[in-house]
Amino acid sequence: MAKKRKVNWKPVTWLILLVSAVILYFVLTGFIVFPKRFKTPLLILLAALVLLMAVFSFLTKKKGKIVPIINGVLAAFMLIVCAFLPFLEAKLRGIFTDTGDTEEFVMNVYAFTSEYKAAHPEIFTDTNASTEITDYSDKRFIIQEAMDLENQQYALEELKKTFSKDVQTVSKMDVLDAVTSFYNGEGECLILNEVFEESVEELEGFENFKADVQIIKQITREVAVEPTPTPDSAEKGLKPFTILVAGEDTRSSKLKVYGRTDVDIVMTVNPDTKQILVAGFPRDTYLKNPALRNGMDKLTHLGNNGIQNTAAGLGAVLNTEISEYFVVNFRTFKNIIDAMGGIDIDNPYKFTTGANIGVHTFREGNIHINGEEALLYCRERKHLPNGDYGRSEHQTIVLKAVVDKLTSPELLTNFSALLDSLQGQFITSYSTDNIYQIVQNQLDNNTPWNIISYHLTGRGDMQPTASMGAQKLYVNWLYAQQVEFIRGEMTKVLNGETVTQGELPADDTTIFTQN
Repeated sequence: MAKKRKVNWKPVTWLILLVSAVILYFVLTGFIVFPKRFKTPLLILLAALVLLMAVFSFLTKKKGKIVPIINGVLAAFMLIVCAFLPFLEAKLRGIFTDTGDTEEFVMNVYAFTSEYKAAHPEIFTDTNASTEITDYSDKRFIIQEAMDLENQQYALEELKKTFSKDVQTVSKMDVLDAVTSFYNGEGECLILNEVFEESVEELEGFENFKADVQIIKQITREVAVEPTPTPDSAEKGLKPFTILVAGEDTRSSKLKVYGRTDVDIVMTVNPDTKQILVAGFPRDTYLKNPALRNGMDKLTHLGNNGIQNTAAGLGAVLNTEISEYFVVNFRTFKNIIDAMGGIDIDNPYKFTTGANIGVHTFREGNIHINGEEALLYCRERKHLPNGDYGRSEHQTIVLKAVVDKLTSPELLTNFSALLDSLQGQFITSYSTDNIYQIVQNQLDNNTPWNIISYHLTGRGDMQPTASMGAQKLYVNWLYAQQVEFIRGEMTKVLNGETVTQGELPADDTTIFTQN
């Protein structure tokens, strides 16, 4: 009987190692944030390793299991890395959410609570307050004629299906008129988009709107949205751009591109010169609302007609096109800052936040704050000496600190936790490929960014708004010289000129009115 020939595992395992090394090279160099400058060193390292193991596999005659085991372990390690990288890339891409194919609009049908009705017998003789929409089929539904008409009409059609008959409506001129009529008992129900709730509570006399009413039906409408244009090439990520950074201070963790914005920051970025100009605008800035025939409105209200409307309004002020946006929910922002290990800020003055958001004292000077503290720092306005101007300044300070931390090598120590906390926390129109092209460029040339920040101020006033009607609300008139200054600095950054931190014109003439 012929003696069974033994397999020489050294060349076999070496060939597996060679194939694994080739696969690893292409997978690593194709990774979205792999630094280009490491391509050649990686090739040399892998080639040297494979050649070294070739010597042991082919030129040594001594038999044994050590060399095949080493070949196998190295090959297994390389293949594990290859298998892990797609998972890591998916996590990186999962940080940013695009607008998707549809946008949801929620129309609320409101009725007063029994407690509110009982407290106002001069208006309501019947204090019963059913939560069943079918009990309101014979009631009057108040609507408004100023805005959001398509969603309102959709809600009426859905109610018609529910009642199997036409809905009795009371039509009013605008949101203010509709809410006033609702409180005056001219109708038993009010139909209103949920994004207006916060704005209604700004109106005098309706500060407790959400406590006074109950939602008896929610009607959701899905609308197709235009997809974000795909860039011609990833190299566009290296070109200068201007982007709106908007923050939603809402109770919901769900991100939306429709709704009030409490943080409005315009960033001009030049990846080549590594400069970022940050310009923060007070949420009460008085400007034209493109969606409402350019009627004058508060900046925070523009988002009720979509984040693109906010970008268009600020673009008109700055005489530039802001085609990109970046939306974050500030209530989840604290998780991100915690995952970063906190941030360091230079607080310009000592202050204590109010009990309505949580009492905390911030001392003057350089301080380290965690996510919860950062949220309080960005939200407080009523207990600041300059109100919303101070809040805008604080938001700009925090954003600058976050960018500083994100571009620092220190972040690598919390990289895994940061990735987990960032999942789906942003909505952006800016290409994810472009974002990671900038990240890759930073890893290739790890020089610090020059971040210049300003927060615009102005003069406080009471004026009517296009979205909320005739009642006068607190607004801020921007100083023209500050706007011109920011325009000039934006142009410099876009053109590749070096900018330095300076004094904002008329900053010492800010007129704040308590509101």
